[in-house]
Amino acid sequence: FGHQDSIQAIDSYIRDRAITVGARDASARIWKIPEESQLVFHGSQHSIDCVKLIDEQHFVTADDNGSISLWAVLKKKPLTTYPVAHGLGTSAPNWVTALAVMRNTDLIASGSSDGTIRLWKCSQDFRKLEPIVNIPVVGFVNSLEFSPNGKFIIAGIGKEHRL
Repeated sequence: FGHQDSIQAIDSYIRDRAITVGARDASARIWKIPEESQLVFHGSQHSIDCVKLIDEQHFVTADDNGSISLWAVLKKKPLTTYPVAHGLGTSAPNWVTALAVMRNTDLIASGSSDGTIRLWKCSQDFRKLEPIVNIPVVGFVNSLEFSPNGKFIIAGIGKEHRL
């Protein structure tokens, strides 16, 4: 019962639910706490390392192969996946290491080791992810968060990936 690998990220919102991603088990799970049950989502063949709830019906994940996926809580597979979201490194896609969302909007931010924070717009039906702007930074983006009023994005930047 539960993930078959370590939990890499967790998020929660309004209801008595939490969402987790389990790295190498390549799954996301929504935990229905009062019911003591879970919904399991599979879509990536890679380590899913980031997750954020967009609203009560949708969430976003990112994996170590550089893909960002949009999901609906009533579907077991992603609605859409944007591959190589942060471009190619020397031998492989740049791994997406951080996600942030403006709750109940169409705005997502992602970060990587490529020296950029990227802002994305979800289509109205969550079936398309469109790049909006790239914000250059110096270093590895380890964490991202929008300010409560949405005017700022806060980034944790390091010389290397967080442990």
